[in-house]
Amino acid sequence: MSSKSLSAESVAQACAVAGFRLDEITQVRKRVFRGILAEHRLGDSRNIYIKVHDKQTKSRLEEFARLTAEVGHPPIQLVDGDHFCLLMGTAPGRPLSRLLPIVLLPGVWRLYGDRMIEAYFDIGTQIGTLHTKTQSGTGPLLSDEQLTTALERTELLTDHLNPELVERTQRLFSEARDQQTIHALTYGDRSPHNIYWNSDGVTHIDATCKRRSIVADHVSVLLGVHLMAERLPYARTDARKRLEKAYWDGYAETGIESSVAPELCAVRYIKRSLALLSYYDSEPRSLNTRLTRRIDPPIVICEIQRVISELNHV
Repeated sequence: MSSKSLSAESVAQACAVAGFRLDEITQVRKRVFRGILAEHRLGDSRNIYIKVHDKQTKSRLEEFARLTAEVGHPPIQLVDGDHFCLLMGTAPGRPLSRLLPIVLLPGVWRLYGDRMIEAYFDIGTQIGTLHTKTQSGTGPLLSDEQLTTALERTELLTDHLNPELVERTQRLFSEARDQQTIHALTYGDRSPHNIYWNSDGVTHIDATCKRRSIVADHVSVLLGVHLMAERLPYARTDARKRLEKAYWDGYAETGIESSVAPELCAVRYIKRSLALLSYYDSEPRSLNTRLTRRIDPPIVICEIQRVISELNHV
C-alpha cells in the first residue's frame, strides 16, 4: 500500500485521478469503502465497493480481472495510484446466508431445492473455471507457517476431544508437510454470505485472489454448507449432501482434476475449522459473529470429530 495515509478522502482522490469520481464514499471496514460513482457505472449500478490492496497483488488481480465474467464475479476496475484500489460493482440477488435458512425448510425444499442444487452446481463450475484458467503447477498443501499455526491451534481441542483424537489431528498436520496439490488463484472465503443468488444465477463477492492450493476453496464451500445446515435443526442431511454433490459435479464439468485425496481435504478442512475456533476464541466484536459465536464452536468441534472419524474408515 502507498505510504500516503489511508482515508475515505485519499481513496476518493486516487479514484478521481483515474477518472472514477465519487459522489459519496464511506468506510465500512478496514481497507474497504462503499461509494457512489458520479458518472461511470460498473455493471448495472453506480453503487460500488472499493478495496485497497497492497501493490504486490497487482499481477494476480489483473489476471483475475480478465476472468470476472466467467467466474461469477461482479465487474471490477483496478486503480493504480497513491493507493492500489479494486473497484467492484454490487452483486445482484441475496446472499445464501439468508436464502439457505428458508430453502432448507422441508416444505420449501420440495418446491425450490432443485434451484438451489443448480446454484451449487454453478458455484462448482465458476470456481473450477477460476482454477482451470489460473493453475500454475503444484505446491504445498499448507505453508510451513500455516502448519505451525494449525498445530498450535490443536490445543483448542484438548477440552473437547479425547487425547487420541487430538493426537490424530496433530499427526495429520505433521504428515501433510510434504504433500503437494495443484496451485491456482483461489476465491478464498466462500461462506454463504459471500455468495449471492437470484433468478439469473450465482454471483461471488470478496475474492481474495491468493495463489495457493485449490483445496482451500473446496473446504471453504463445504464447511459453509455444513455450518449452515447444522445451525438449522430442521435441515436434512440428504439436502446438504445433494448441495455438496452438485458443487463437485459442477467443478468436474470444467475438466480440472477434482479427485482430491480425502486426507488432503481433511487437513485443510480441519485447519479452517481451527481458524474459526480461534477467531471465536478472540471474542469478535461484530453483531453477527457475536450471535454465531454461541452456536458455531460446538458445531465446529463435531465437524472436526466427524472428519477424523471418516478418515479412519477410508
